[in-house]
Amino acid sequence: MNAAAVTADPVATPTDTVLTPRLGARLRQARMWLILLAVVLIGAVILFLRNGQATTTEGDLNPESPYPAGSQALAEVLRQQGVDVRVATSLDEATALAEEDSTVVVNDTGGVLNSDQLDRLLRLGAETVFIQPTFGTLSHLDLPVALGPVAGSSNEDALTLSADCDLPAAARADTITGRGTSYTPLEPIEGWVGCFADSEGNDAIAVIGGEHPLTLLGISDVLRNSTITREGNAALALGVLGGHSTLVWYTAGVADIAQGTPPTTTELLPGWVPPVMLLLGLTALTAAVWRGRRLGPLTIENLPVTVKAGETTEGRARLYATNLASEHAAQILRNGTVHRLSRLLGVTDTAATVIPVVAGLTGWPIAEVHALLIGNDPVTSAGLTRLGQTLNTLETDARARIHGASPPHDHPRQQEENPT
Repeated sequence: MNAAAVTADPVATPTDTVLTPRLGARLRQARMWLILLAVVLIGAVILFLRNGQATTTEGDLNPESPYPAGSQALAEVLRQQGVDVRVATSLDEATALAEEDSTVVVNDTGGVLNSDQLDRLLRLGAETVFIQPTFGTLSHLDLPVALGPVAGSSNEDALTLSADCDLPAAARADTITGRGTSYTPLEPIEGWVGCFADSEGNDAIAVIGGEHPLTLLGISDVLRNSTITREGNAALALGVLGGHSTLVWYTAGVADIAQGTPPTTTELLPGWVPPVMLLLGLTALTAAVWRGRRLGPLTIENLPVTVKAGETTEGRARLYATNLASEHAAQILRNGTVHRLSRLLGVTDTAATVIPVVAGLTGWPIAEVHALLIGNDPVTSAGLTRLGQTLNTLETDARARIHGASPPHDHPRQQEENPT
C-alpha cells in the first residue's frame, strides 16, 4: 500500500463525532421539568377559571348565582313580576343605582360598613332590608336590640315558624322554615313589628316602620335557591323585596372598608393567588426531592502526588523532633520492633513474650533485652538515635540466627571491648 492510497482512504477521527446534543436528547433530559411545568400551567388555568367563576356566580346570597347558596331564582321571579333588579357590589354603585321608590337590600354579614355608610344607605331608597345584620350593624344603627340564634329543637335541620303578625307579606307566607338569627328589643322601639317568633318569643323577622321602613331579615334561607320553595319562604321573600318597582341588591365588599382600617394583603390579592403559590411550593419541593435522590455514580480521582514511605517516615520524625516528642517516638520504635520480632519468631505480639525468646536466640542478656524493649525512655535526641540503632542491631541478629548465619556484627558490648 502506497502513501497516496493511505491518504485517499477516509479514516474516522475523533473530530468526526458530533459533540453538540441534538434537540431530541435535550428534550429527553428536560422531560421531567417539562411535565412539571405543564402541570403547574394546567393547575393555574383551572384555578383561575374556577375562582373567576366563583367571584361572579358562587357568592352567598348573590342574585346572579344559580348555585344552592345563591338567590338567582328569587331575582328572576321578581323580574317576571316587573321589578327592576339591580346588583351593586359597592356603596358608591348602590348610591348610583338607587331611586326614591327603590327597595335597598343590604348583604353585610361581615360587618364591613360603619355608621356613616349605614346612614347613607338609610337615605337611598324608600325601604331598606338588612339580611341578618350583625351586632355591630345594629349598634351603628342605634338600635337597642339583642340578637341570638333562632331557638328550637337541636335535632331539627330547619325550624318551621308561624307568622303571628299583621304584616301583609308575613300573612301571605303564613309559615316559613329555616335557621338564622332572632331579634329582641331591649327597650320599646317606635314602629317595631315582630314576626315569626321562635319558641322563646324572639322575632326572626322585624319591621321598624317610619318614613323609611327598616326590615331585619334574620332567616336568610327564605332567599336561597335551595330553600326558597319550602313552606311559605317564596311568598315572604317576594312580599318583602317586591314592594317597589326597583330593587337594589347591594353586597358590601372590600371596596367599602373604611379608610381607617386598610385592607390586609390577603384581601387585596386575587382569590387564585394563594392556591397557585401553594401549588408552586409543592412543585418545587417535589423537584428538590426528585433531584436530590439522583446523586450519580461515584467518581474515582487519582492523587496528584505519590509520597514514598521513606519520605513519610522522615516527615513524621521531623515533626516529633520539632515538638520534642522523644518519648512518643521511642515507644513507636519499640512497638515496631516487637511486632516484627513476634512475626519473625512466631510468638504472641507482646513484649513479655518476645523478650525471653529473642534473648535465648541471640545470646543477648535477658535483662538488657528487657531494658531495650521496655526500658526507660530516652530524653535526648542522641539517646533516641542510640535506641534506634540498638533495636536495629537486635532485630538483625535475630534474623541472622533464624536463617543459620552468623550475625553481621558483634554484640554492642563486644564492639566496645574489641574495637577494630
